[in-house]
Amino acid sequence: MENKLVIPEKIQKIIDQYKDNMDEAPLYSSRGLNVYIELIKANYHYIDIDELLAHAHMTMAEMKDPGHWFNQKQINAFMEYLTTNTGCQDIAREAGRFACAPEALGILRSYYRAFGHPLFAFKQLGKLASDVSLSSKYKSIVHSSNQIEIIVTPYPGVKEENYQCDNRQGYFEGIFQVFDMPLPEIKHDHCIKNGQKKCIYIISWKPVKSEQYKRYHNYFMLFCFSLILVLLLIASSLNTMKIILIMLVVNIIAKLLINHWEIAELRKLVVQKTETESTPFSQLFEKIQDNYQNHLMIRKLSEALSKSYQLNEAIEKVLDLLKSRYGRCAILLANHNKSKLIYKAGYGYTEDQLYLWQRTGWFHVLPESEGTFIRSFREKVPFLINDIKDVLDNYSMRSIEFVGKMNVTSLLCCPIFFEKQSFGVIAVANHSDDRELIQSDMNLLMGIAHQIAVIIQLNKNVGNERNAAMVDMAIQAVHNIKNPAFGIANNLRYIKKHSTLDEKSSKKLQDSLFFNTQILDLSKDFLNFLRPIELRKEDVYINDFIKEIIEHNKIDQNNFKLTLAASNPSIQLDKNAIESVLEELIENSKKYGKFPIEIKITAYEQLIHILFMDQGKAITEEIREDIFKPGFSGDKQGTGLGLANIVRIIDEHNGSIRLSEEVSNTCFIIHLPT
Repeated sequence: MENKLVIPEKIQKIIDQYKDNMDEAPLYSSRGLNVYIELIKANYHYIDIDELLAHAHMTMAEMKDPGHWFNQKQINAFMEYLTTNTGCQDIAREAGRFACAPEALGILRSYYRAFGHPLFAFKQLGKLASDVSLSSKYKSIVHSSNQIEIIVTPYPGVKEENYQCDNRQGYFEGIFQVFDMPLPEIKHDHCIKNGQKKCIYIISWKPVKSEQYKRYHNYFMLFCFSLILVLLLIASSLNTMKIILIMLVVNIIAKLLINHWEIAELRKLVVQKTETESTPFSQLFEKIQDNYQNHLMIRKLSEALSKSYQLNEAIEKVLDLLKSRYGRCAILLANHNKSKLIYKAGYGYTEDQLYLWQRTGWFHVLPESEGTFIRSFREKVPFLINDIKDVLDNYSMRSIEFVGKMNVTSLLCCPIFFEKQSFGVIAVANHSDDRELIQSDMNLLMGIAHQIAVIIQLNKNVGNERNAAMVDMAIQAVHNIKNPAFGIANNLRYIKKHSTLDEKSSKKLQDSLFFNTQILDLSKDFLNFLRPIELRKEDVYINDFIKEIIEHNKIDQNNFKLTLAASNPSIQLDKNAIESVLEELIENSKKYGKFPIEIKITAYEQLIHILFMDQGKAITEEIREDIFKPGFSGDKQGTGLGLANIVRIIDEHNGSIRLSEEVSNTCFIIHLPT
């Protein structure tokens, strides 16, 4: 009767999580696959490692991270590419042997040498295998000093491929190479390749010389003991004592020689241990230290942020903690309408570089931008780049110049977002002589970015509550102004109608009516601005919708140029709200700009771009950010709420509006998601 397979708690959690698709379960450590990378570097120089990893949906950062795990799909794709492009069908077995070879520079060789003998190494095989693969259970059964049985049972739902069985056999052979012994005989009749539920390997090998000598010595001891018993019965005591003494001396000499040979064999293993074989131990120690520092940093950060609710204070604490791990760091946050990423804080820069950050440290959030910061912010995904030259082709000339002045060689950038809402990015880098950034750095920084996002959202919620209370007070105050203003207006109109005034008094009365009307108009605009926007979205075809607005406003065809989107895409929006946006822009063009007006509509992936440009002069840099703020007006008669209200409407549609800097005229660009 077979024993029931005992599944460790860690494995059971993975099985429960991926029970519908175990091919997606993270079961294979990067440490196991790194053997293949070292094998390629040693024996298959023509293989493009980057292309191999891309084919398997892996990255070098993940491969270099000892704590990263891959799934069966990735492993299969990895082996498919490797087998096809090397032409070696037995490469899995070759990699198994290579795992214990000196060239692999792995910890396995040094680990197994410590046991002094293959038998003891195989006894610990199951424990070590679980650190590299979580796919199967290993069991060792010792039959004799030179024979052992290894039983490998895949866990429920795991479907191993033939190459994995081959890799294990190569691995078993590699253990004997560690001890400079001939390859063993592996009997493998019971295999999952043949439809069996488990793989059974019977491994036999020739004993080492010291073991053979021990066996001969034991036979000699048994012979001596038997001979002594016979002599005691048939020979004289004196002769018997002489023979016993001779045998004792011979036995002592034999024992000393056997010990000498055994020590010589062990010394050979120790002496052959090169400096490169001690490297993995230092790497393991560094990894332990690294993990400890990561946990310590997260704990300190959590403690610090739990006592800090102010964003600036929280960012300062984050930077202080990161200084011990990374050479430089920068935090960029989005502006109010998310059209720009602006440098907020950082460290590790020279005075000139810091000045550059503060003066030009902002980036336009454009749908077509391929810059690392913008993509991370827009797509809400992290990017790890250990050689910045690999991505420079995707950068704009301004970004390339910026990278050069900042002496950027590597970069890890993570988005700061909460519940699908992006707030900014955090980026770190090391100096050129420091260690490479790996996947664990990305995991750490993503956790830190999330905590920053929580603080931002918390501040936003508190600010919203405070703003809501202030809005209620402001609405009440506007009503308190508006009601008396109505009374004043009625009284002024009554005086004008029923009184005979001289020219000077009549002028004063007319001015009073005008100012009172301004108060009423301002009160009305403020009430509209303060009240929450309630959108009533519907599906519209953008080209048709824009043409309707043009016709409704009765703009002379000579005074505008309209370029429609090629595909006339459909979009969900509040028609009245968006119409008011374009009407406000048209009205501003009448007041401050010049005709003709140009409206250009384009569709890009899941975004609609609306370019609105008149012939007025470009907005100066000094007031470029201010024009979207409430209260800013181009003349004394304006309320300063028109563009601010536009921003509110666009924000409610999850879009953005910005001023273009690429043209010399006044040009607004609106982005709306479809």
